[in-house]
Amino acid sequence: MAAEIVNELLDYLQEGDSVSGSVDLKEEIVLKVAILAEKFAENLSWYIDVIIKLIEYAGDYVNEDLWFRVAQMITGFG
Repeated sequence: MAAEIVNELLDYLQEGDSVSGSVDLKEEIVLKVAILAEKFAENLSWYIDVIIKLIEYAGDYVNEDLWFRVAQMITGFG
């Protein structure tokens, strides 16, 4: 179920500027996707795939805390 929600939110972000929405909304969606991906990841590979898509679709809205958290997860300190 979480994977479906994550995919829907990623689809929304992928549409980019063609989708109406404030910067605050997009930043909030990025944060929620990251939280869902981390909390419900069945494996590290899926989590990394989600984060890479998140960066690709909405990299301008990814804050430093998320980058730090991703580095922790990948290196095993998360």
